[in-house]
Amino acid sequence: MGRAGSQSDDGQNLGREYAEMSANWLRDGLLWIYSRLLPAILSLAALLGLWFWGQQQEQSVYDLWCGWSALAANKSPVTLVLIDDDSIARLAKRFGPMPWPRPTYLQIFQKVQAQSPAVMVFDGHFAHLSQAEDHRFFEALARFPNLIIGLALPERPSALNELSANPPSYHRLNLGVVSIREDADGVIRRIKPYEQLQSKPAEVSAFGRSGLFPALSTEAANQFWTRKHPNHPGRLEVSSTEQGTSHLRFSSVPPASTLHSPMLPSRTPSRTLSRIPSGLPLARDFSYRLRWSRILNPVSGEYARSHSAIPVWRLFEPQAVSPDALKGRVALIGSSSTLFRDFHRTPMAYRHLGPDIHATAIDNLLSGQAIRRVSPAFNGLVLFVLVVAVFWLRLGLSSLGKTLLYTTGGMVLYCWLAFWLFAHHSLWLDVATPELFMMGAFLAGSTYRSLFKEKQLAAMEKSLTQLVDPEVLREIHRQAHVLKPGGQKLEITSMFVDIRNFTTLSERLPPQEVTALLNQFYGRVVEIVFSHQGTIDKFMGDGILIIFGAPLPQANHRQLAVQAALEALEETGRLVQHWKQSLGFDTDIGITLNSGTAFVGFLGPSDKLEYTAVGDTVNTCVRLQEQAKQLHTRLLMSESTVVREAAEPDDSFGAQAFLPLGEVSVRGREASIRVFTVSQALYGQPD
Repeated sequence: MGRAGSQSDDGQNLGREYAEMSANWLRDGLLWIYSRLLPAILSLAALLGLWFWGQQQEQSVYDLWCGWSALAANKSPVTLVLIDDDSIARLAKRFGPMPWPRPTYLQIFQKVQAQSPAVMVFDGHFAHLSQAEDHRFFEALARFPNLIIGLALPERPSALNELSANPPSYHRLNLGVVSIREDADGVIRRIKPYEQLQSKPAEVSAFGRSGLFPALSTEAANQFWTRKHPNHPGRLEVSSTEQGTSHLRFSSVPPASTLHSPMLPSRTPSRTLSRIPSGLPLARDFSYRLRWSRILNPVSGEYARSHSAIPVWRLFEPQAVSPDALKGRVALIGSSSTLFRDFHRTPMAYRHLGPDIHATAIDNLLSGQAIRRVSPAFNGLVLFVLVVAVFWLRLGLSSLGKTLLYTTGGMVLYCWLAFWLFAHHSLWLDVATPELFMMGAFLAGSTYRSLFKEKQLAAMEKSLTQLVDPEVLREIHRQAHVLKPGGQKLEITSMFVDIRNFTTLSERLPPQEVTALLNQFYGRVVEIVFSHQGTIDKFMGDGILIIFGAPLPQANHRQLAVQAALEALEETGRLVQHWKQSLGFDTDIGITLNSGTAFVGFLGPSDKLEYTAVGDTVNTCVRLQEQAKQLHTRLLMSESTVVREAAEPDDSFGAQAFLPLGEVSVRGREASIRVFTVSQALYGQPD
């Protein structure tokens, strides 16, 4: 029974230990999640949210900059021929009310053709009526070889064959897709040069285009180029580089019936005819962003356009149109009537005339001036550099005002540079996202500084509380820049005050009396040091190491150290005399001074920082105590403290006369040192 009971108790104890271990693991895991993982997840979520929101704002920046950097359209080869409300009213007696019959447009095309344009473009399409009417109408349209007819792509590819009962008479025409796709926010910013139907080739084979249809502006640019360069005919071709970027350029290629699919990037060599070596840059979806022209005064406030326009009614009036108004140009025929409401939202206007958008696209294709967005990798690199720069700047500068000024200046400078690249080189850099992240980096740096650096500075100041005079501490607080984590090199004077033979005395006295004597000694010396703006480096048992010239730089640190040493010599002399009388034990004081460069700063763990000085200047000062005893003096000063560079005693110490004691060798140094003392510090006879 006893053994069984013991085994049961052992099992219970083991179970409790396992339970306690499991509870500890669970507690440690939850603490790790709360202190490390959760803040990391929240920070990552905040960064992702800031990035996505910034990316959404890039479109608004693009719209704004398009307006600011709009080009003048006075060099455009496109002139609009508009069917406006006034034309409909003036031509009502001739053609009747809207909608006009098809032959009406044949008369309009004839009037435009009489002005000798290079290309005629009709921003519209004709629906299917009947086999006979379609055949006669399409045959009539074929008499205008420079006419491009709009094509509205249907939802079903096979519906193309339903446009006419006689497709061959339709596909002989020059066709261009009139539809322009809007972005998700309903704004037109880009155009695809070719539209492609994902269908079986047999469904659209009658048109000879394998499901590929040029945009109205693309076909207009193709025809205009060919007619302007009859010796070098060409078409717009999509080409791709090894880096994966695509461009659209005029190239000498076979006719459309044998042309490889322009929507499939090709590296087949072909002679580039475009004067723009790099061509028109295309996005991943093979679209290009429009470079807009400056908007002219809106007509009656109803719509906006950027190209010159001729009302169609003027073509039917004798001498109402200048003979050169359309000669050799692209005559783009479209409607501005409120009956058709062909208005769209663009970066330039809320009611932008549809034919004017096609005209802008033609300008972009012929000039190669489309907006090219830089790669995501380059945008990411720029974002990283800017964020690191702002965060480092916030940590490096203690002044909040200066950091805010520099950060704001950097944000303005980056914004200006990005706009300059947009306006003069058609390069679109991300702006909203970097600006938001720069502000975030500034706030993050400020938070880090408040939580960590300020805490570190507070720890530094706390460590100095017992080492410097309160007035000096207040001055350090006003000049926070003097407290630099890691330390710095400064010109200082080191002073070491030592109680001679105190070890023997401490062995004879109780610990309480030893402590009382040391505190009495420390109190007298510290008071004198603080009165001369010195800093306590450390208490070394029966000695005190003191520095002058740090943490606040002092030009007169040597004079302050000598004055403090002379006063300490007098005060501690009386204290030692009192000890001799009360304790009957022979002891004395030794003070040494040395000046030079030393490393001064805070050393140790972040929670136990100590301000100290390190270097040969301090070591030499401590080791001079040995020579002071041999030379029978209570005060020994090196020549670096009391002698100028001209090897003459420094008269800035006032009437104090220094006695040279020759040269001494110091342990750890090869060269000897000239030393000095004062008459009242000598005792006995030197060896």
